[in-house]
Amino acid sequence: MLVGIDLAKNSFHVDGVDAEGQPVFSQQLSRARLSPFVVNLPACMVAMEACMTGTAACLPEKLACPSAG
Repeated sequence: MLVGIDLAKNSFHVDGVDAEGQPVFSQQLSRARLSPFVVNLPACMVAMEACMTGTAACLPEKLACPSAG
């Protein structure tokens, strides 16, 4: 599965596709709901914007180790 996260100030749009590129889910999540949602996904690749500033800059670390965030 491949998961794409579009970063926004107060919410995130999260899309997932399977190995064939077929949509699995598409959701808009609040900042508070993003980490719990990602933690419950099966192991997968997550893609997000490269240019991150402010609090969004720490998201990769929080998603890799949610208990630390």
